[in-house]
Amino acid sequence: MQLQGLLAALRKNWPTLKAGDQDAIFWSEQWYKHGIYSEMEQAAYFQKTLDLFAKVGENLEDKLEAESVPPNGQPKTYKLKDVEAALEKVIGVNCRVICIPSKMNRNVELIQEVRISYATNFEPQDTLESSRCKSDVLFPI
Repeated sequence: MQLQGLLAALRKNWPTLKAGDQDAIFWSEQWYKHGIYSEMEQAAYFQKTLDLFAKVGENLEDKLEAESVPPNGQPKTYKLKDVEAALEKVIGVNCRVICIPSKMNRNVELIQEVRISYATNFEPQDTLESSRCKSDVLFPI
């Protein structure tokens, strides 16, 4: 991968949340799953993802905290519907939440990913697929 100039920004803004995974493997998977179809050079594709994140992700934690679902701090269980509603309010579109099982509590799942769909003009659009989580979720620490 030819991303030397983008590595620090990618590590900060688009790390893998899968325990034990390495960021470079994650980014490689994203490139081969999505990027090769974008008709962009690899560096341009990853720069575009960072630009899109800057639009929706800037102060996202603070915005979610204002909606009473802070992703940081003490572990707290939230209803999936409340997390989805907060994301829709702060991002402006329906998002898809992907979760993984919690090793500490089998009745709760950990949020692993928030997927935002984009139109061909790179504007966010409602995600058509529903979230894949139990009704009670936690943000990873």
